[in-house]
Amino acid sequence: MWLRRGRRDPVPLPDEQPVIVHPPTPPPAPLPRLQALAGDAQNVHTREVSQQTNDSTQKLLDVVVPLSQKTEQTMMLAWYALPDAPPHHRILRTAVDINKWFNTDTCRQQGDKLYKHLLRGLVAYISQVQDRETKQELWKRSYEECNEAVGMCCEGHISRLCNVLVGFDEAFQPPVPFSEILQNKMAAISMMDVPLEEKLHQANTFFNEYAVPSEQRQAWLDAF
Repeated sequence: MWLRRGRRDPVPLPDEQPVIVHPPTPPPAPLPRLQALAGDAQNVHTREVSQQTNDSTQKLLDVVVPLSQKTEQTMMLAWYALPDAPPHHRILRTAVDINKWFNTDTCRQQGDKLYKHLLRGLVAYISQVQDRETKQELWKRSYEECNEAVGMCCEGHISRLCNVLVGFDEAFQPPVPFSEILQNKMAAISMMDVPLEEKLHQANTFFNEYAVPSEQRQAWLDAF
């Protein structure tokens, strides 16, 4: 303003110039990890789900697949043969999505054809089940998971394939709820033979890593 007036007035001293300080916008409060996990439509990308999916994918990749297996055809025929088979247009919509990802070359690494290998392992696994009712239920679950995967990314499709066997095979377990992870971690820290300051340090390190809100931390810290 002094320059605009043509420097007619005395040069203003620094302490005569008003200093306007705009406080920074506070960041949004971090969600509890379990709440964030449940509210995230793409929760397949979180640490807990990704780790569990990685373990399950390896188990599907380890399934021995017959060379003569016709993966997509076997799955579609099994769906149509279900007692409460979905309508044709829904099966067709899901089949088109499966075929797209079955022929996708890259998912996690260049040229890995990961979805194709996992689907072949899943179909081979279900085909080898001897109990008729269990096999039928698995085919039903496979349709439900593949149908819900339509529109998801590759990781979403992979997660859905792994979900088919959860509850039927002990090797395939659902992700551990964060509330259980938190409880076990705090219990382990409380039992450590270290000074209280070290326990608090380790607890806060864990809280920071998982963005646990401060109001939820205090109860655990008080317990120490």
